[in-house]
Amino acid sequence: MKKIFFAIVCLAATFTSCSDMPDFMKLPAQKATIDLNVASDATITRASQAVADISTWKVKVGDAAQINASELQNKTFEAGETNISVSNYATLAAAMPVEGAGDMYFEGAQDVTLKKGANAVSIDCGKAKNARLVVDTQGTDGIEGLSISSVVAKQGDAGSEVRNFTFSADNKTAYFYAGQAINYTINYQYNTQEKTITKSIATVDAAKEYKLSVSANNKGTITLTISCDTEFDEGSTTTITIDSATGNEAE
Repeated sequence: MKKIFFAIVCLAATFTSCSDMPDFMKLPAQKATIDLNVASDATITRASQAVADISTWKVKVGDAAQINASELQNKTFEAGETNISVSNYATLAAAMPVEGAGDMYFEGAQDVTLKKGANAVSIDCGKAKNARLVVDTQGTDGIEGLSISSVVAKQGDAGSEVRNFTFSADNKTAYFYAGQAINYTINYQYNTQEKTITKSIATVDAAKEYKLSVSANNKGTITLTISCDTEFDEGSTTTITIDSATGNEAE
């Protein structure tokens, strides 16, 4: 009887000491899962719309590393307050490679309180964080002697360019950093002569579309050529004879 009582006392003492509790007896930590929904204004003109497929979007939960949104369903997180940030590219720079046309860039963040179990989180990224430039050269079509060779747009100083894109007939749209000017050069030929026009668009704003329209006016020059023939054809001959004796016209 004493042995049995002693065993019960020892077991009770074991349960009262948390530091000595075996791992298999400890309660599991509270975990949370996240069901993420993202909205953005991809058209720049309408209200935000839900993103149909966020599998390629990036998400960062608290101090955890950034991952693809498709990986989120396999992750669990500590319950409690945290910050969740999302973007359609890892960084703004990734959305706009130096010499590429680039793409719209969206990002958004939200402070949330995760509870144990499933958590539905919706983040509205709003409008794009970069600017868009569209080039139109149709106004020069059909002008004899005029041909647009290329339109090049750049951002950044020489030697440290962050954007350098050459527009073409197949790609007339590119994206640029907001808060900076866009420098552009129009290279063209006029009557076989190479010419350039270099100008800039003042500091551009995020989520705004800028247009560069290149056209020719309706003025023209006239090259006048006048010709004449200095040769004369032979006509009739009239003869007058004066009488040397009288000074009168001879009969």
